[in-house]
Amino acid sequence: MSSSNLSTNHHSHSPIVFWCWALIILFIFSLFRLPGLGVPLASDELAMMSLWAQMPYLKIFSNYQYPNNHIFLSLVLSFLLKTFGLKEWLLRMPLLICGMVSICQAYCLGRRLSSNSTVGLFTAFLMTICEKHIFYSTNARGYLVIMVLAMIVVNCLLNRLEGHSFKAKKLSNRISGGGAFLGWVGIWLVGTWTVPTFLFFEVSVAIFIVGLLLA
Repeated sequence: MSSSNLSTNHHSHSPIVFWCWALIILFIFSLFRLPGLGVPLASDELAMMSLWAQMPYLKIFSNYQYPNNHIFLSLVLSFLLKTFGLKEWLLRMPLLICGMVSICQAYCLGRRLSSNSTVGLFTAFLMTICEKHIFYSTNARGYLVIMVLAMIVVNCLLNRLEGHSFKAKKLSNRISGGGAFLGWVGIWLVGTWTVPTFLFFEVSVAIFIVGLLLA
């Protein structure tokens, strides 16, 4: 795919129209999700709290007899549970934040692929009213975590492609380059330690990058 196909000349709304739509999306996001934050824990999230979140931190890494252990999220929830006690709304807050970030990423991705901010806003709106997105934004499970990570990766790749060839180039700033490398490693580790099937996405991205480098 040529980088010229990813135009950076986006059609934009006026700031007032854009922020009106953004506030509408935020209102709908809150309306559909905030009431579910305080409901009692149930099903898989209850098992997650009962089994792994109460374990010592080091045991969370090694205890994987059931796939319910989303290791990275288990560590986060374990810290919240042990520090602040059993507060359902607080234990679900990391997923609500992931939901908000994913809406922003959806806007960026739709806008970038279409070169049109209207498409970006409509993409964000559709995700906001999506039943599964609403559920996993208020459910203490790790699926929305890997969704956000995958969207960040795709947006970063498109950022790299826009106006640039995908060729390795010398880093003029080693600290910046090292930080970027650690960021990628962090995404891979967090994603794999949350839901191991994230590995399939990682392999797909690696094949895509290799294909670009060999093209």
